[in-house]
Amino acid sequence: MSHQVPPPASDDAIDPAKPTLVFNHAGTSSSNSFIYQFRDPRLREALNLVSLDSRYYGRTGGEPLDHFQTLEERADDFLAMVDALIGDKPFAYFGESFVGSHVGAYLAAKRPQQVKAMVLVSPSFVTDPPIVPETLSGEWRAACAANKGGKGDGSGRLSDEAMAVVGDYFFSGALHSKERQEAFLRQYQETHGPGHDMFRIDQLLAWFRREAPPPEVFEAVRCPVLLLGGSLDQTVSSEGSLQDWRDRFVNVPDEDKQIKTIAGGAHLLATTDSNLVNRFTLAFLKRCEWTRAGLFRNSY
Repeated sequence: MSHQVPPPASDDAIDPAKPTLVFNHAGTSSSNSFIYQFRDPRLREALNLVSLDSRYYGRTGGEPLDHFQTLEERADDFLAMVDALIGDKPFAYFGESFVGSHVGAYLAAKRPQQVKAMVLVSPSFVTDPPIVPETLSGEWRAACAANKGGKGDGSGRLSDEAMAVVGDYFFSGALHSKERQEAFLRQYQETHGPGHDMFRIDQLLAWFRREAPPPEVFEAVRCPVLLLGGSLDQTVSSEGSLQDWRDRFVNVPDEDKQIKTIAGGAHLLATTDSNLVNRFTLAFLKRCEWTRAGLFRNSY
């Protein structure tokens, strides 16, 4: 895996007169998660939009590591990609789900002079109760492996039982944006199903056994933070988890720590509720001192 894999062609160069917003996808997703952000003219006209595929996903390639990557290691990977693409320029960060959110906390702690604001979407709990990884390892993993390694029909396909858990986790029973949900689940099957062993699944399960970043990581964060959640996402990233994240950023002023809940929203809000996510993100960034200093040339 290497951030040196050539990126796909881009329509636009980075405009030095605009603030830059860097996206980081959920643990088992890719930059495709943010297609509805990149298509939004409000964001495109106001910001440089940069999205990076993390190790094992999207257009990355190469052999797996010889160990399961920690979330801090994933943050270091991300910093290497940022350095390669935008150098030491300041940026705002947009991270989704617990992988994107934990990486964001490490980034803001490691690069306080560079990370000027964070939007953390459906950050989940800082740590999951032990029953979550235990259940996933004991039941969901078996369902994922049902057709792998010569078992089942031998296709490697994730079983319907396993995919139902994926759908429940990411979409929380939401009835809207069904086409987007189905497209995500098809991509999930392609990424983890036929032709793939269990390594990525086991890497994900290792992240579910994550420890909280040490207090000094949260203490080092000084930038404004917006926490977005969906009202349907009660198990994975409830209002309690959003408040827990807010409380841990002890050195961010209260007025710079916002929680917004999208009524009827699921876990993957950037996909299912992109219009509101984009509006909240742009409004939040425009209120930040970094962008109030004349960096936004347009008003919406």
